[in-house]
Amino acid sequence: MNYFVILFMNSHKGKYIKEYGDFQTPTILAETIVTKLKSDGISPSTIIEPTCGTGSFVLAATRKFPDTKIYGFDLNDEYLRQLNQEIGKLKKEKVVFLEHTNFFNKNWHEFISKLTAPILILGNLPWVTSSEQGLLKGKNLPRKSNIHKFTGLDSITGKSNFDISEWMILKLLEAMSDSSGILAILCKVSVARKIFKYVNTNRLSVSTITINRIDATTNFNASVDACLLTCSIKPGRTANVCPVFSSLTSTNPSSTLGIIDKLLVNDMSSFQEMNFLHGKFSIPWRSGIKHDAAKIMILKNEENSYVNGLNEKVNLEDTYLYPLLKSTDLAHNEVKFTHRWLIVPQKFVGEDTSKIKGLAPKTWTYLNRNKPLLEKRGSSIYKGKPAFSVFGVGPYTFTHWKIGVSGLHKQLHFRLIGPIQNKPVVLDDTSYFLPTSSKEEAFLFYALLQHPIVLKFLNTFVYWKAKRPISQKILQQMNLSNIIHKADLNYIYEVMEELSMNLDTKRLEKLYVQYQTTEN
Repeated sequence: MNYFVILFMNSHKGKYIKEYGDFQTPTILAETIVTKLKSDGISPSTIIEPTCGTGSFVLAATRKFPDTKIYGFDLNDEYLRQLNQEIGKLKKEKVVFLEHTNFFNKNWHEFISKLTAPILILGNLPWVTSSEQGLLKGKNLPRKSNIHKFTGLDSITGKSNFDISEWMILKLLEAMSDSSGILAILCKVSVARKIFKYVNTNRLSVSTITINRIDATTNFNASVDACLLTCSIKPGRTANVCPVFSSLTSTNPSSTLGIIDKLLVNDMSSFQEMNFLHGKFSIPWRSGIKHDAAKIMILKNEENSYVNGLNEKVNLEDTYLYPLLKSTDLAHNEVKFTHRWLIVPQKFVGEDTSKIKGLAPKTWTYLNRNKPLLEKRGSSIYKGKPAFSVFGVGPYTFTHWKIGVSGLHKQLHFRLIGPIQNKPVVLDDTSYFLPTSSKEEAFLFYALLQHPIVLKFLNTFVYWKAKRPISQKILQQMNLSNIIHKADLNYIYEVMEELSMNLDTKRLEKLYVQYQTTEN
């Protein structure tokens, strides 16, 4: 059974489709996959389809493995009734066993431990996330658990959201840990990548793991990056790489996933070519400011006055106001002017905000007037913190020169950011930046980041179809000083000429030599 997210929200059926992802696998696709598995030499003693629906995979398996015991499970009684009729027509009642059950309530480890190995688990699982199900108040959810062991801010602010199929696949791999066999599941490519990372990081008993891309548009009329994930379970062995094939029939991988510093690498051979750039830089990349109160904290400068998100005119001191650039501004290279200003009540996380009363009484009055809205901010990171708290602030926030990049957009563009109206620019929390100590240092970093090898290196880590393809961890993988060996001073001055920048060249050259000699 395939569980694509179909947004038919105007009917009861639409809610069922989205909650359960009820969209059946085409027979031809199921047949192709089962045929591939058999041609790969897979000869199971037992076959399981954990969410069989109307049974495309069950029926395909009966034809390719006619004497093998097959178990099909589903939550929908009507689907099981239809499938049972088809099984009767094929005279397969003695080898096919159907059960009405909720995946999340079944003890898979206990069930699988009683079966004859090798075991083949195949099919499709829900293609919705835990947060989407939560919005729908769906009951088709596992008990909440932090499967990737995210801690602190990551867990609290949403990185612990996960695809339901991801949780289910890991549950099945866990249930198979004492047995042997194959797991072959259709899923999002993003889920398959996470499964490989989890398997490798946690040293699960998966000896080989492969990804074969499928055309979801042709097969399901859905714009989803999809694949067949195949895992071979053998106790005591863990796969260190994951070949990626462009189709179900491809014989040579188009790339090979790997793990470096607990991060997924898109292609190990490409990474090895660019390995000289890999390393820790002395200045860490930072995330922009998180406040979760745009209507109150962001003001627009309109006709020499400020207007907040409630369309109220606001008269404040400039003490705590800073020009704000969002990730969209960075993507479009609109970094020299902004009409947005952000109230930044703290210089560092956890700073006492009561001093605002004396330093900026109008700002204090404004924030207190809107305190009820600020206290409604949903994230638990604000609990127990000083009034009006924000996150992602420190001395680095207030440097006058920075290099910024959007974390959301599908292209990698680094921007040179200077002060606006003599105040340091701040960024939103969908952006990342490299703080610098001077205009010359900022330009040097900017010039190095324009070098073609930077994009080539970062592309080995970036998954462009992710919701937020650029992350702080990915940016931290690159030692900027190592680019200097590919970017001589002539290159630096060429970039300087393109920007028509007025710089202290002696200081620039001194910084160039400093980073060339001290970082390696």
